[in-house]
Amino acid sequence: MGLRDRLRSRQRPHAVYRLRVDDTTEAERELREAREAHRRAAKNDTDPAPAQERIDRAEEALNRCYEEIVFRAIPPSDLEALIAAHPPTEGDKDSAWNPETFPLALFTASAEAEDMDEDDWKQLLEHDVSHGEKLEMMLLAQSVNVRAPSSHIPKG
Repeated sequence: MGLRDRLRSRQRPHAVYRLRVDDTTEAERELREAREAHRRAAKNDTDPAPAQERIDRAEEALNRCYEEIVFRAIPPSDLEALIAAHPPTEGDKDSAWNPETFPLALFTASAEAEDMDEDDWKQLLEHDVSHGEKLEMMLLAQSVNVRAPSSHIPKG
């Protein structure tokens, strides 16, 4: 495969936000206990396989407490069009876009979820998450689209 093919097959940057949707207290407790059982098994030279299976089950239970929201960078031409569709207001001449409308538009354009539409995302952001979670997700959508690529954002 040549350079052209590799570059053309490259996926746009993306980032994942893990949103807690269930109480993690019980799953975290079980995971701590499972890890402790694994340490005891290793210390006592007993078969660690049952303890490892318990860890695996506990990690799966903890992961089920979260939903992963993937934000994928939109094509540069789409980003430019989105910015143009949300110009800064009279009072925001120093901004590249309208700070009231652009972040949500970028969020919904970048979030990957087949069963969520703009109204669903708006409902989530306005009513179903904390202010901190909302800000983190909005910034994550911006970071995969607007800032210079970071080695910390997976490329594929």
